[in-house]
Amino acid sequence: ILGGTGPVGQRAAALLVAQGARVSLASRTKERAEAAASQIRSRYSGAQIEGVASQGPNDVRQILQGRQLVI
Repeated sequence: ILGGTGPVGQRAAALLVAQGARVSLASRTKERAEAAASQIRSRYSGAQIEGVASQGPNDVRQILQGRQLVI
């Protein structure tokens, strides 16, 4: 989820995690993304969520490489 550290992104991530999805939460800094992912992990036992840094389209391509996308 790009913009995953904002309120809408965090809510979307939480809804997906609650349904058993594996989620990558992207932000400009890994620390900020991981902090948001950690908050979600604390609410959902067994949540499969990671925080990743994304500075632009090339980062997004790397993050998505080899992953199944659900839109």
